[in-house]
Amino acid sequence: MTSRPMTVLVVEDEPAMREVLDMRLRSWGYGTLTAPDAEEGARLAQSHDPDIVLSDVVMPGKSGLELLQALKSGNPARPVILITAQGTIDMAVEAMKLGAQDFLTKPLDYSKLQALLQAAREEIDLRWASRKMAAWLEKDSGFGPFVGSSQHMREIYELLETIAASDASAILTGESGTGKELAARAIHERSARAQGPFVAINAAAIPETLIESELFGHEKGAFTGAVAVRPGCFEMAHKGTLFLDEIVEMPPSLQPKLLRVLENGRVRRLGGRQEFAFDVRVLAATNRDPPGRPLLPAECFHGVAAAAAGAEGRCPGPGPALPSGIQCQAQDRGGCSAPGGLPCAPRILLAGKCARAPERHGAGGHPRQGRMD
Repeated sequence: MTSRPMTVLVVEDEPAMREVLDMRLRSWGYGTLTAPDAEEGARLAQSHDPDIVLSDVVMPGKSGLELLQALKSGNPARPVILITAQGTIDMAVEAMKLGAQDFLTKPLDYSKLQALLQAAREEIDLRWASRKMAAWLEKDSGFGPFVGSSQHMREIYELLETIAASDASAILTGESGTGKELAARAIHERSARAQGPFVAINAAAIPETLIESELFGHEKGAFTGAVAVRPGCFEMAHKGTLFLDEIVEMPPSLQPKLLRVLENGRVRRLGGRQEFAFDVRVLAATNRDPPGRPLLPAECFHGVAAAAAGAEGRCPGPGPALPSGIQCQAQDRGGCSAPGGLPCAPRILLAGKCARAPERHGAGGHPRQGRMD
């Protein structure tokens, strides 16, 4: 499986048997260490950390079973194979309970021993490769929940990191399943608001009759079925991030109210008289191209200059419009400005070929599909 050298520690009190095992193992390509008793074996195991231990059971002083216990307390994953000329079923059962890889009786079947060593070697190789892959993924290959180290992905990671470092609002665009909410969560978790709440709402999934209450909250008795006071998403996301998914699906009748809330930084629950101030960063997402279906009437928003790298590693062109309230937040909190001094909301374009999950499972490039496999 790999050319990585393996070392086997042989613990055997009979000199002739110890020499035979040493010769066999070397001929099979293993490095060897030898010890005449359990005490010396334990010392060599601690100082040299062999990959596999092959030990007799009945020896002067400590037995092989006692050595097995000591070895497993130090490195539980290391394979230990026991051999004996006085084997019993009870002894074999006890050895397996203590964690022995296998239990062989003398005279040894060397073909079986070689097969056991090969199986142990493959297990060690697999565990080593898994640790190496995990370390590589943690260090170089991802960003939060995203996996990938291509130049396109790195550009997206840098952009997400830049957005997270500011308090600007942003809009994420891309087809369904490309990881827009994952990107929003990654921005939140790396921002100064990471200790605050992350509240997500999908405008397309909430009935039109309920979405206003969901966003702004309601007082008891505000409408039929309002049996208790309920805070809205802006209140719940105070000091944190509010993620508005599929924002272009929001009912047109609600858009002016949303604009007012975003501009003023205050919200009034349905049926209430008191306004509540909130401190929320708004991230929005859509799987459509908002310029084709404006979020708000033309007089309510400015043009937006994109501040993002697209799926091909280039600027995707003019970005989708956000309410001016969000745009002003972007400018006031370290966002960018469009030509002519108009504020803009950074745009992050996530496409299937860009926000790609591993393809070996047939995920088709979508994180959502990758999670389902």
